[in-house]
Amino acid sequence: MMQTIQAKDTDLRYLINNFGIQLVLDDSFFHEWQEDLPQIDDLDKQLLDKVKMGYLNLLNYPPLLEDIVRMAVANPLLFIGDFYLAPFYVKSEESIDIAVPDEDVIINLPGSNTQAQTLDELVERIREAIELCLEFEEEKQDSLDFVGIQRVAVEI
Repeated sequence: MMQTIQAKDTDLRYLINNFGIQLVLDDSFFHEWQEDLPQIDDLDKQLLDKVKMGYLNLLNYPPLLEDIVRMAVANPLLFIGDFYLAPFYVKSEESIDIAVPDEDVIINLPGSNTQAQTLDELVERIREAIELCLEFEEEKQDSLDFVGIQRVAVEI
């Protein structure tokens, strides 16, 4: 009997442990990705190799979320490719703050964006994003421990 596993219920570590998936670093594995590439200098090659090794290292520590990929892979690639230099520029997304009147509750959804074909679907996706943010904030608060208070005097 064939078992179906939903993608949302698995990650790379699960596939490695249960199905024996292995990382292949052989350059000839996808040779078509190696053909007709622009020439790069030795420094850029070293930097790209470091980005690759950093990414491969991060695969060992799931979940590999969007912010981590952006920080460890996308940003270094943009830097190496000179995309932070003119005529290019980077424009960030604005955060979304949702305030609950008279309850002193503000939910911050940094860089969140979603799309849908219907208004009902959009509302559901926004609800899911808010729930994820609330779960994250709850986990963050649970991991905080009170250490103590210390008074420090500074002479000027």
